[in-house]
Amino acid sequence: MPANAVHGFHFLADTDGHVITAAQRPLEAAVKAVAPELLPMLRRPAVLLVDAASRAAEALPPLFEAMERETRVHEAGQMAVGLSLLVALLVQVARIGAAQPGDEDAVLRSRKAQQVERFKALVEARFRERVSIEDYGQALGVSAGQLSRLCREVLGISALDVVNARVVHEAQRELAYSLLSIKQIAAVLGFEDEAYFGRFFKKHTGHRPTDFRAMAQRRLAAA
Repeated sequence: MPANAVHGFHFLADTDGHVITAAQRPLEAAVKAVAPELLPMLRRPAVLLVDAASRAAEALPPLFEAMERETRVHEAGQMAVGLSLLVALLVQVARIGAAQPGDEDAVLRSRKAQQVERFKALVEARFRERVSIEDYGQALGVSAGQLSRLCREVLGISALDVVNARVVHEAQRELAYSLLSIKQIAAVLGFEDEAYFGRFFKKHTGHRPTDFRAMAQRRLAAA
């Protein structure tokens, strides 16, 4: 049940279950980082039938129990653990939703999600090569426009945004944890010009690569 959706719960006396309340914005931010294909589901109210014999259903109780235990532990990293468990829970809910009987729209969404997953796999394999969206589309048998529309429908962002987000994430990882120079990182990520890489990184993060590296090193030193 997404934020701002009016709802209520009525429980029978013998009901045994869980109600989890989470802040929408940080949850969406976490989902966008690791599983953006879940965003449409996260923003749409739904009531799902659960097949108790399914693998996804079997995965739910341990996740609920782990989340309940985490609420009783007031230690460092509690927010990170809680969000990670919520994302894992949403993955299982999405699998349950995709298996709903007689839902042609769900089947179509599942097919589109599979196409997007193929695209993401290609991006993972080739993002360092600065491959064009046209080339990605050709590899998937669709036009660049079709690919971008598909990504917007499933992920809420364009195909180019998917590629750029992966490049930025890798750049951040290299800046934070590697000893490579800015010029070397730019070359590793397929940028022929260090200055262009710097402009690209600042556009997407708001920081110059040197500033981001300094902030990351300070955080690591304080951890």
